[in-house]
Amino acid sequence: MRVFQVVVLMFFGFALLIGSLIFSGILPGFRAPTAGTGGSVVLWGTIPSSQIEPFLRDFRAKHQGEFTLEYVAKNKDTFEDEYLQALALGRGPDLVFFPQEMIARFGDTLSPLPFETMSERVFRDTFIQGSDIYLSTDGILALPLVVDPLVMYYNRNMLTNVGITQAPTNWSQLILDVDQITEIDNRRNILTSAVALGEFTNIKNAKDILAMLFLQAGNRIVEIGARGYRSTLADKNNQAGLLSTVSALDFFTQFADQSRTTYTWSRSLPEAEQSFLAEKLAFYFGFASEFSTLRTKNPNLNFDLSVVPQRDSGGTKQTLGHFAGIAVLANSANKLTAWEIALLLATSENASALSAVWQLPPVRNDLLATQVTDAILPVFYDSARISRTWRDPNPKVTADILEQMTADALLKRKSSAEAINDASSQIDNLFDTL
Repeated sequence: MRVFQVVVLMFFGFALLIGSLIFSGILPGFRAPTAGTGGSVVLWGTIPSSQIEPFLRDFRAKHQGEFTLEYVAKNKDTFEDEYLQALALGRGPDLVFFPQEMIARFGDTLSPLPFETMSERVFRDTFIQGSDIYLSTDGILALPLVVDPLVMYYNRNMLTNVGITQAPTNWSQLILDVDQITEIDNRRNILTSAVALGEFTNIKNAKDILAMLFLQAGNRIVEIGARGYRSTLADKNNQAGLLSTVSALDFFTQFADQSRTTYTWSRSLPEAEQSFLAEKLAFYFGFASEFSTLRTKNPNLNFDLSVVPQRDSGGTKQTLGHFAGIAVLANSANKLTAWEIALLLATSENASALSAVWQLPPVRNDLLATQVTDAILPVFYDSARISRTWRDPNPKVTADILEQMTADALLKRKSSAEAINDASSQIDNLFDTL
């Protein structure tokens, strides 16, 4: 029995090593041995079947006879509930296109790839920095594939009409543009808005925009310590950091504060995307995935996009990104084959193809280094390189927490520091319940 276990472990390690070599491009044409592996593997994801099946058809053909891969498309809105239910019934998939938003709550349902198979050094050299969200002390929770970065869309006609020749690259420039673009009548009604910031009620991306500002301010929002995850929003051990976080919140809320000269947004206005499509909003912060939707909803809209503005003081450029990777479930009955498939899907060739399927930028450094002639992709690629994210204990609940924090600060119910401290404590409580 002991000899058998040793043989199995040796083979498992060898097969994953081969997969790792294929993944890294060292053995690009090598076909992994099928003896003892293979079988059926089920992959769940939220990409529509019609969108991904052409890729999977070619992928299966290249690996015919090695394994069987079945893809099951799930509704994005019900994905987490179905995932939990499947785990409870012991009927979960082997593989899943795993969004980074699920890591804090469901990371323990995954089977990490050991660092002995793929070193942390190789991982960091291969993927952009924001991909580190998939690293754990036990190994690699998922191999990152794509990122959906937050970018800044802008109405070219509205900028041209007031003599602005280019989109702002820092926040001070944006404030100057707000003064030129915003139109307010004598009753303080906003007729034309420069930018949708300061509220949650009618800005669907408000949480992500605010999180981006915190990240740019140097606050990671959440970090892991000796006692597990904790919020860093109100870091009492870092007074300078807290001041930067307060400054970021105050910056966000000023645009919805009627007493400020930068007032340009109100909760009485239509939702931000609608205002942008109606040409009543000059700058709209949205994700790369929204590009096609904006173009479809208003084909006549003369808009462009750029990397989000950065802090005037310099520092590391950052935007917020939503990452997706390929992960193996801990309760999979075929982990070895599942990890071989995951490694294959994360190779440069397949990651590039999946990027096209997702219509999102890849996260491999070699792919982002390629020259692209498309007018849009360079902005997406530049934004992907600087994308960061955070371990969110519960996206829906934290959205409510940050909305309450913003409202308390905007309406002066609490000082910004007090509002941040309360939000930080509530996020810590969420981690305590995981």
